[in-house]
Amino acid sequence: MPPPKANKLAFLTQTAPASYVAGLGRGASGFTTRSDIGPAREGPSAEAIAEAQSKRGEEIEPDAEAYQDPDNETGLFAGMVYEQDDEEADKIYEDVDARMDERRRKRREAREKEEAARLRAERPKVQAQFADLKRGLSSVTDTEWENLPEVGNLTGKKRKRDLRERTYAVPDSIIAGDRDRGAMETTLDEQQQKHGGFDTPADGTLTNLLILNPSALEQIPNSVVLWKQTISLETEPADALILLSRAVEVLPHSVELWLALARLETPDKAKKVLNKARRAVPTSHEIWIAAGRLVEQDALSGERSEAERKKELESVDRTIELGVKELRKHQVMLTRDQWLAEAEQCETEGSLRTCEAIIKATIAMDVEEQDRESTWVDDVEAALGKGKIGTARAILSYALRVFPDKRALWRRAADLEKEHGTPETLDAILSQAVKYCPQAEVLWLMHAKEKWITGDVDGARKVLMQAFDANPESEQIWLAAVKLDTESGELDVARELLARARSVANTERIWMKSAVFERQRGRLQEALKMIEGGLQRFPKFPKLHMLKGQILTDANDIPSARAAYAAGLKACPKSVPLWILSSRLEERDNRAIKARALLEKARLVNPKDDNLWAEAVEVEERAGATTQANAVLARGLQECPTSGLLYSMSIWFHPKPVRKARAVDALKKTQDDARVICTIACVFWEDGSYEKARTWFGRAKTADPDNGDIWATWWKFEDRKGTKEQRDMVTEMCVAAEPHHGRKWPEVAKDVRNLGKPTAQLLELVASNIRDIL
Repeated sequence: MPPPKANKLAFLTQTAPASYVAGLGRGASGFTTRSDIGPAREGPSAEAIAEAQSKRGEEIEPDAEAYQDPDNETGLFAGMVYEQDDEEADKIYEDVDARMDERRRKRREAREKEEAARLRAERPKVQAQFADLKRGLSSVTDTEWENLPEVGNLTGKKRKRDLRERTYAVPDSIIAGDRDRGAMETTLDEQQQKHGGFDTPADGTLTNLLILNPSALEQIPNSVVLWKQTISLETEPADALILLSRAVEVLPHSVELWLALARLETPDKAKKVLNKARRAVPTSHEIWIAAGRLVEQDALSGERSEAERKKELESVDRTIELGVKELRKHQVMLTRDQWLAEAEQCETEGSLRTCEAIIKATIAMDVEEQDRESTWVDDVEAALGKGKIGTARAILSYALRVFPDKRALWRRAADLEKEHGTPETLDAILSQAVKYCPQAEVLWLMHAKEKWITGDVDGARKVLMQAFDANPESEQIWLAAVKLDTESGELDVARELLARARSVANTERIWMKSAVFERQRGRLQEALKMIEGGLQRFPKFPKLHMLKGQILTDANDIPSARAAYAAGLKACPKSVPLWILSSRLEERDNRAIKARALLEKARLVNPKDDNLWAEAVEVEERAGATTQANAVLARGLQECPTSGLLYSMSIWFHPKPVRKARAVDALKKTQDDARVICTIACVFWEDGSYEKARTWFGRAKTADPDNGDIWATWWKFEDRKGTKEQRDMVTEMCVAAEPHHGRKWPEVAKDVRNLGKPTAQLLELVASNIRDIL
């Protein structure tokens, strides 16, 4: 008999072991609740704690932070009685606070009002911006309200698609019918044969529209679109005029209809129409602008004297000014940028006087007084960027009336007229400029130069005489007068002017120009006397020492030239050109070692000068020591790590395959130096990439238009690889730029043999001295 089966559930009726914890085997842990430890008790109060401490004889330690707040008196006078004198003291303090607040109230309210006005101008409320549009809603009829489309559901919720948007299977009958839609007729229609065509003639569409539109207008008289369509169908201006007259009676708030009616009327009647329009729609700036343009057109048309025309054109200013005031009364606050846009639009449509009137009335809006000049200059540049020359001229004209003593504004206005105006307008601007800024030498010189360019030598001389009266000791004006007489062939007059300048102005540059004048005339002894006289007065002027050394070098008096340069270096050790000329004199005398020593000493006196390092490299190249030249160049780049001159030279010391990579590195390290850009153009020239070379020459010219070496290199490229037209284009641009600097250009330009040669010839001479690429 098998043993009885054990009951697996017998443990449920048994007593649990003493160490048993329910769920411990599956990772559960016990926890304690409030019911296990009993209810919580409230702790003793602060008074009870203080009483207990006093019984034990313990002293209560005060809180150090309790009395740090000066505005909090709690606890500070807790043990004192609040008496009548305390109440009176508190009342006195309250009266003082109220009185101080009253004194500051007016200023505070004014400041808050000004701040609120500024905020309304910068960030106007939506209700203010659309006030005129809301008033215009009063003319909307019930029919137009009913015709407004329903607002779509834009919530993005998943909703049931419209039945019209669903796709269904197309029956075969429709497909078959669509197949035969384009089939040709194979039988003749008796109806067509009878009438010779269709019953409805094709040329009757316009007639039907003319019949339908009046009927539609009777049903929907307040539809501007329908009125415009009906008027556009009229072929006779008289009929269109009648319709427009009816339209503005029905829709007096439609600006488009009023303007269209004014365009069809005669000038006198158009003025009456616009007067009615501004009363009907006082919030429309278009009507006021149209009125100003009408006054301008009326003044410019017909035969009138200049005085009458000028007087009538002043009415344009008054009209626009009045319009701006009226619009402000009706809370129409167009921003300054919006008015500028309207002025530019008037210029585009040919109404320059109205454009100027808008600028006068609105250009000063919303501009702080201290920011006016800079803001208006920015407006001028922005207008020129858009090609709006008339707007820019009007802004400058207004700015000059406000700031008549600002030389920079007159200079900008003169540049504008020189580029976009006529010789007459430029002359008028410069005449006004020297009147308001008589001490501005540059304006006098510009005025005289423009007179001389136009062939008015007497006018230029008269301008310089007036400049003498305003600036009797001006060095530039004296030298300009000398140059004018020299180029006019009046050499004796020029020599006399130089003598007067030496006695009146008595500057170092005038003494130098006197010596140069005599040297160019071949009077070397007189030139040396001028130099000696100048050195007695200005011994530290390096150009006099250089000029003396050059004159003696040309005369093959090497010892005297060496002594002149030595005296100059002693007096002017910081003059880099003087060191270079002294080195070249030694090199000319076949003393290369002495030339190197001079340049080494010059670099000690003038550290980090790339021109001295470049001259040292060229000395080694002329001596045939290419390796030594490369070493000197490496040392120079270490001392002058951002020199565009040295990097442009270093590119040619590398092998041809790596020159482009070195050129890119040089461009980054020199921050787009013009000389490096020109060298990159030469690298492309060497590789045969002529279009790329031409592009990079253009970039170099833009980066430094005053560098004559860049112009000469480009001209040589076009002479070798370009066409005659391209070469002549470079010549014209160079003549317009009038370069003065570079390493080769000043040497050629200041050579006595090239005296009086124009810029075009100097360009060819400098190009012949530029190293050949191929």
